Amino acid sequence: MHNEIIRLNTHRESLVGQKGRLSERDAQIASELSEALEQKTSLGTRVRELDRLIEAQTAKLEEKRGEAARLEDIDKRLTEELAHAKERRSALASRADVLRDLQERRDGVAASVQRILDARDRGLHPELTRHVAGVTADLFDADLTHARVVEAVLGDAAQYLVITDSRAFLRAFGVMGELPGRLTAVALDRLPPVVNPRDFSEVRGFVAPALDLVRYDDRFETLARHLFGKTVVVETLEDALAAAADDVHGHRFVTRKGDVVEPDGRVVLASSKAGGGILSRRSELRDIESTLADLDARIESLKDRLNRTQAERAHLDGVLQELRTAIYEANTAKVEARAGLATVEETVRRLTQEQPVIAQEVALLEQQIQEVHARSEEGGKSLEAIERENKEREALIHRRQEEIDALVEQRKQVQAELTEARVEAGQLSEKRTAARERIGVLTRAVDDLQSALTASRHDQEQCEARIAEAQREAETGRTHLEEFKKSLDALQERCGTLRRQREELRRESEQLGEAVKTLRQRLEQAEADHHQVQMQLAETNVREEELLRHTEEELGIDLKARYAEYEHEEQDWAAVEAEMEELRGKIARLGNVNLDAISELEELEERHGFLSTQRDDLTESRRQLERLIEKLDHEARERFQKTFEEIRQNFRALFRKLFGGGRADVVLEDPEQVLECGIEILAQPPGKELQSISLMSGGEKSMTAIALLMSIFRSRPAPCTFLDEVDAALDEANNDRFNRIVREFVHDTQFVIVTHSKWTMNMADRLYGVTMQEPGVSTLVSVELEGAEVA
Repeated sequence: MHNEIIRLNTHRESLVGQKGRLSERDAQIASELSEALEQKTSLGTRVRELDRLIEAQTAKLEEKRGEAARLEDIDKRLTEELAHAKERRSALASRADVLRDLQERRDGVAASVQRILDARDRGLHPELTRHVAGVTADLFDADLTHARVVEAVLGDAAQYLVITDSRAFLRAFGVMGELPGRLTAVALDRLPPVVNPRDFSEVRGFVAPALDLVRYDDRFETLARHLFGKTVVVETLEDALAAAADDVHGHRFVTRKGDVVEPDGRVVLASSKAGGGILSRRSELRDIESTLADLDARIESLKDRLNRTQAERAHLDGVLQELRTAIYEANTAKVEARAGLATVEETVRRLTQEQPVIAQEVALLEQQIQEVHARSEEGGKSLEAIERENKEREALIHRRQEEIDALVEQRKQVQAELTEARVEAGQLSEKRTAARERIGVLTRAVDDLQSALTASRHDQEQCEARIAEAQREAETGRTHLEEFKKSLDALQERCGTLRRQREELRRESEQLGEAVKTLRQRLEQAEADHHQVQMQLAETNVREEELLRHTEEELGIDLKARYAEYEHEEQDWAAVEAEMEELRGKIARLGNVNLDAISELEELEERHGFLSTQRDDLTESRRQLERLIEKLDHEARERFQKTFEEIRQNFRALFRKLFGGGRADVVLEDPEQVLECGIEILAQPPGKELQSISLMSGGEKSMTAIALLMSIFRSRPAPCTFLDEVDAALDEANNDRFNRIVREFVHDTQFVIVTHSKWTMNMADRLYGVTMQEPGVSTLVSVELEGAEVA
């Protein structure tokens, strides 16, 4: 009974320990549950805040996208306006150059007047040229709207030479020699006064007096009144005829169109195809220069606005990128917060489910403790009853104590030994049970460790095999690397040799080019000399035929037949010359035989003058063409260099954008001959050295060609472009960069792309495919992608 009580106490203490551990776990679960609930609340608040942030950032992104679209429209409009302004300026500048050239050459001025004006400009014959004021048209000025009317008023007088002192001019006129034509001069000191007694302001169609439409220096007021004082400008020819019919003072009437009604009855009708005169050209040139100044200011203003717009677009693109990044980060944080929230909710659910189980186990342990305590109390009561019974028997036994002391003593010893044996047997029984449980646990652990050991040995074998394979691959890679290094060194050496050979060949080519140029010049000179000799030979043949014909017609002598067998031999040339003189005398005494010789001479002289004029015109035209060619070459060179630099900068930027780095360039093989030399394309993709495009791979060549093509489009946009499988050699990453580049140009250019790449197809607004559902019958299928939803 005592051992049973001890066992019950031990079991109760064990149950109390388990209850304490379960209570600690319950407290830990409560703490973890509280923390999990707080974390759940915090994560929920974080998710809601992220939702609000994403909503706000998305709204802001849409707002910025609208602003970006507006700036793109403004950029496009400004670009178009700038292009139109530049085109108009170029046209006006070309027209101004033509007008200046005509003005410098004094086109339309008589040759005699040009000669005198040239002498004045060069400071020659001052005794004559100091009395020259200029050409009539140069002394007056008018607005462009009135220039045609003023020129109609002047008529032929626009080319008259205006002189200040007629006597001094005529005295010194002989220094000019023979002039190429007639010369008409207006002497300011010999002009009569002009009387204009009538006012035409009430006449039908009256516009203004012609004198009011011109501007002039006060020194030439008399000339202005002489030329314009009695001329009236009216609206139409009918108005001019009606006014002339009522006029008796010799007035001239000019219409806005340029028709002139003279006081002597002549009517000069204007031609719509007639070119402008000196005054019109000068007025037009002044108007064009004013317009060019305004266009320059407008172009600068448009450039400034375009630069500001592009800067705003660049800033806005950065803001859009930041907003996209912020939205992406917010979505990432939202996903992480929701994942954390799901984890916390799972933890709360697990802890909530575990709490009742712990409570049930604690209640069960308390019940078991109470049962053990009750059994222990019952054992104590039984022990007290036994002790009382022993005391009662002690009195009975006491009488026989003496006899059985030895037996009692022996019994006590046996009882003590028996008690100790029972206690030891109980302890051994508990140890055996614990040992069995421990053996079971260890057995299972051994089995698990054995399985783990087997798996570990298998993994170790696989790892050793992989390490060996990796070592073999590394050794092979090192061998290949050494071979590649040797090949690279050989290729670099070969490349250096080829570059040196290319430089030598280029120098030889330049030398040969110079030699060819020299030989071509010599050939041209030889051809010119040959042509000159042929011309002289032809002239000699003509003169010979003419001499033979005249000799036969006038003297009846066939020189060709007579001298067919002529052989040259030494003669008395003095006697021959005397005979020739005698014959000349006889011919002179005979008189003029050919009565048509004078008329023929006049015809030949006239033809000679005509041909000389034609030759001079051709020479002048040649000089003009040479100047024009030189000017066109200069302008073409400037435009080419400007466009080349623009394409060069665009090529560098687009190459870096397409390759994600690196650098590229286009260079002229001969910067001195920009219109005739070739262009070399150099490219250096990221991680490679700078090299010619011919040494690159297929994909790199395609990307470089795309960068060059798009750089040309950026400088000179094309309205429509066809691209045939340009992305065939590109991988997905490079194809995506190509698509982004194409999207940048769609606002100026429409692209038609033949492709098999799904990435390029996803970018398109419309797809066209050709199918053959029936043999020999092709069907065109189109798919509209713009605005479609992607599943």
